[in-house]
Amino acid sequence: MENIKAIVPDELIDDLIPGFERYEVLSDTLMSKVTFYERSLSQWIDHLAIDIPANVTPEDLRNLFVRVAKNLQQASYFYSVCSTFNTTLASKADEGKAGVVTLLVNDYAEKNARRPAAQVLNQLAETYVTDV
Repeated sequence: MENIKAIVPDELIDDLIPGFERYEVLSDTLMSKVTFYERSLSQWIDHLAIDIPANVTPEDLRNLFVRVAKNLQQASYFYSVCSTFNTTLASKADEGKAGVVTLLVNDYAEKNARRPAAQVLNQLAETYVTDV
């Protein structure tokens, strides 16, 4: 049996830190630069945050419930919008993939060449659509 190098926690952490640092930069950039309905994601977090007072009065509680209800309504609306966007984009990607498969099949037919299995054509089309 060959010798397997033991995992040393400090070495593992040293290997993970550069990836984590890149993730942190990407995450910070997305949170500050990506805008959705004229606000960055960080601004949305601040906007939807609810401050809960230390000593809650009945009036505070009513106001908190109203704020939660409004936030929930807004979040539900945005979820519906994003879900629709996602469905539309996925549908268009599927249409594009089907179009590529058709082009590949027609190309093989024009050349009187034996075409690959459907699974191979689908993988080729998937790669093309993903790369584009």
